[in-house]
Amino acid sequence: MSSQRRVCPGCSCLCDGLTSSADSKVPLEASQCEVGAKWFAARFDSNATPSTDFDQQIADARKLLAKANSALITGIENLTTKAQQSATKVADRFFTGIDSGWSNLGRGSMASFQRYGKVTATLGEVVNRSDVVVLWFCDPMTTHPRFIERFVRNATKPAKRLIVIDDRKTETAKIADEFIELSSDEALPFVQRLRIGLHDDDIEKQSGLLKTLTAAAYGSVFVGKPPQTDASFDATTDQWFQVVRSLNNHTRFVMGSLRNDRNGIGANNVLTSLCGFPNAVRFSKDGPTYNGLEYSTASVVTRRECDLLIVCDIGVCEPFENKLDAETVSWLKTIPVIVLSDFPANTYSSADLQVFVGAPGWSSTGDFVRMDDVPIPMSAASGTNIRSAQEVFDSLLEK
Repeated sequence: MSSQRRVCPGCSCLCDGLTSSADSKVPLEASQCEVGAKWFAARFDSNATPSTDFDQQIADARKLLAKANSALITGIENLTTKAQQSATKVADRFFTGIDSGWSNLGRGSMASFQRYGKVTATLGEVVNRSDVVVLWFCDPMTTHPRFIERFVRNATKPAKRLIVIDDRKTETAKIADEFIELSSDEALPFVQRLRIGLHDDDIEKQSGLLKTLTAAAYGSVFVGKPPQTDASFDATTDQWFQVVRSLNNHTRFVMGSLRNDRNGIGANNVLTSLCGFPNAVRFSKDGPTYNGLEYSTASVVTRRECDLLIVCDIGVCEPFENKLDAETVSWLKTIPVIVLSDFPANTYSSADLQVFVGAPGWSSTGDFVRMDDVPIPMSAASGTNIRSAQEVFDSLLEK
């Protein structure tokens, strides 16, 4: 029985080098990870089949784009890097908006990055060099189940002191060496005290967390969701950017994010390279424009400023409509909606046109970018003739 090396696109860890037998499409390691098992099960159990009228669907989509005055392409965090590039070219050709995903949550970290820069490293460097790991309001045992075993508690790598800071005792906190419980109201003052303490002349006399951080030979902090769960700008993450910069005056310290947006970093990189802005971009005859969250999906849909929506809902575990309120779904039924998805036909009540495309890592190939900015190439589970999202966008660009 032969085997093949695989990648699991279930979360932004993008666990690679997974092994699956020739008679199984599910990698052995993914079957032991709750998130990975759920992702592969959603693909394996799907009875979706490709449509037979692809050319007509492309023609219909092109007509809708040509007629729209304020179209928006969203969900490109679910696309491969090349598909994201093609989607951006479509947005430029038809003067539409383009955005990575539906939520504004946590996007303030990009503004912090632009203000302060970011001291970061690959996960390979973290696992091989770090001796202290701080997890700030994130629970990888739930959201990224193999993160701890691969990058923190790896028996063949240097031992690490794991410190979890959260508003409740999470599954990750239960296995931590130290757990600091903070309410959402206490979070910002806590990080501010760390930042101020780092500029104290007698820092060597400090006790508690600050002493642990400065005494580390190599430290790492990973931030998760904002303590204020409805906030687009997270002041605590903004403070952490400054804390990590200051820590490098005393030791080596890096920062990362436990993101849940699959290939969101890839989307940020592609948009920045092609138009100069990281997300929520609007194209016009004068070129791309960006104004914070003004053109983000959540903002545009809330203001009802869109007359055509193209949703890339590929490789997700549930349809995007499940995450929206009933009023928004009802409004979407009043405008043309095109959905690129690997779910069965007629899954979406608001879709005027649903184009079946293969999910990267299952029935199509391509690169995703891991949470540490490392591109990971993905192979398909088996040979298939299912079209990819890149083919859809490339077809829309044809004269």
